[in-house]
Amino acid sequence: MPFRPAVPALSSGPNTNGSQFFFCWKNSGKIPPNYTPFGKVIGGMKVLRKIAAAGDDSQNGPGDGYPHAYTGFNRIEIVFTS
Repeated sequence: MPFRPAVPALSSGPNTNGSQFFFCWKNSGKIPPNYTPFGKVIGGMKVLRKIAAAGDDSQNGPGDGYPHAYTGFNRIEIVFTS
């Protein structure tokens, strides 16, 4: 099955009030099974690839950190399907 860009989340654990989400723009083989995919990228891949091409600070290891390119959200569309 081909890889589909996704939006997974990770919880910091019970009673921590901490979680994060991120964009998987390619299959790295590094995503642990306890990360929960809750969405998929259906548009904007050109922008996502541009952000990825600028690299990151690798604070959590190679390829795992804050992006060097400025990132912000002007619009997010949530689409529910059944």
